[in-house]
Amino acid sequence: MLASVPRLYWLCRSSILFLVLASFVCISLGCRGRTSIPAPPKQPPSQGKKLVYSLSLLPLSKAKSLSKADRKAQKEILQKRLGLLGFYDSFAKVGAKSACVFLSTTDLGRIDKEIDEHMKQKKVPPSWFQKIFKTRRRFYPLSIQSRLKALQAAGYFTMYAVEDDDPTAVKYTENVLKTRPRTLKAVRAEYYRIGGPKGLDRYLWSASKASLKKWVDAENQRLKKDPKIAYIWLIGEFRQGPHKVNWRTYLLENKPLFAGNPIKSTTIKTDPNINRTILGIDLTKRASSVFATWTGSHAGQRVALVVDNIVQSAPVVQTRIDGGKIQMTPGSLEHDEAYHHIQGLDLTLDPTKAGSLPFSMTLGTTSVYKKRTPAVDACP
Repeated sequence: MLASVPRLYWLCRSSILFLVLASFVCISLGCRGRTSIPAPPKQPPSQGKKLVYSLSLLPLSKAKSLSKADRKAQKEILQKRLGLLGFYDSFAKVGAKSACVFLSTTDLGRIDKEIDEHMKQKKVPPSWFQKIFKTRRRFYPLSIQSRLKALQAAGYFTMYAVEDDDPTAVKYTENVLKTRPRTLKAVRAEYYRIGGPKGLDRYLWSASKASLKKWVDAENQRLKKDPKIAYIWLIGEFRQGPHKVNWRTYLLENKPLFAGNPIKSTTIKTDPNINRTILGIDLTKRASSVFATWTGSHAGQRVALVVDNIVQSAPVVQTRIDGGKIQMTPGSLEHDEAYHHIQGLDLTLDPTKAGSLPFSMTLGTTSVYKKRTPAVDACP
């Protein structure tokens, strides 16, 4: 009996040391892992009068009225987006010519609290274990502005061929660079092609998105009247430095590579080669066949990946791409900002998550109601 006492003592002591060591490792690693949108609560949305709802009226961009079936489908998409974005106690309604999103202050307060908590953790210096093994969390909850941006986006994805080498496009672009407005700056930049001559990228850029967009819209209207030039201008974002945002133009073929929605599913990934967050896109079977045929005959040409008429990236096609798997990387966004941007794209582009809308929305009037009433539920 006495011989078993030392064994029991050493067993208890070893167990305590193991628990202390496990707790230390857990704290150093950050057991919660990467932060993303939290899981929705199990309880249904509250219907009590104590809730205060903020009404955001989002007028539709199209003048045509939606049918009852379309209204039902778009309401389901908006409701899915609300749930995936963390607005569990909020709801949406779609009328004939407008969409109404009712955001609960309960959701807004909870999101603000989550962001504040993680910002406090961000100020805490990393431990030696986190520095060595790079286990510190990088990504933080989406801001309310980022969630509203993802909620309002149409999520229309397509691809265009970038016109750099066509003789007609070169002549037209050179004329544009010479006769441009003084407020816009002209750039001619070379880019590399594997096993081929260098390409020349000609574009206009400006720090003002509004002024560049105004010129692009006017030029596109003029191109529609000229049957000899089958091109279209779009804009995209690029940066000079970490915080200076600029906008540039892309000259594209006026017909996209695909008709309809070409996306089957999307996935958020991390590219270990460049240590950047990317969006993996799986194309449908029909779109994969079209894309493989096009890339096989256009090696060395650039292709523009466009979401809601904004060019996200324009990589150079090096070889034929089979399988329908492509990657989209925001070229100039910061690390956390790029992750948040890709989260919104993953939500709006993937039809298995929330899906795209046939219209884009802009934030209109905002009103605050102290309780939920039939007047609040009515959507014009």
